[in-house]
Formats: sequence, structure tokens, C-alpha cells
Amino acid sequence: MNHKTVKTISNILFYMAIIIGGYGIFKTIITYINTPPGVCPISSYRQYLIYALGLSVLSLIATWFNDRRLGNRD
Repeated sequence: MNHKTVKTISNILFYMAIIIGGYGIFKTIITYINTPPGVCPISSYRQYLIYALGLSVLSLIATWFNDRRLGNRD
């Protein structure tokens, strides 16, 4: 794969992480507003937040490998 393809894949993973994470946070806030005190709204949408975190890590790894392959070690 060339560096443009890896950069594109990294950007797509990052954007997917932002969208999924934003959805998870939005649904958590909506659930928090509508639940009684003492109920944890995070447990219902934890999987979305974990997916977003995983995609962010994959994006970071792809960027890191691409930079190392190009010789940018900053």
C-alpha cells in the first residue's frame, strides 16, 4: 500500500470514531436526562464508546506506521 492509501484509511477510521463516539455520548446524555437519579446511563451505550476508542487507536497506529515508513520520526 502506498502512503496515500494508508493516510486515507487512517482518516476514515478517525472520522468513524468521531461519529460513533458522538452518537454514544449523545445517547448517553439523552438517557441521563430521562432516567431517575442513581441509574448509570453509560452501561447502555458502553459498546459504542469502546468501538470509538478502538477505531481511534487503529487510526493512531495506522498514522504512526505511515509516518515511520516515510521517515518522519517527529
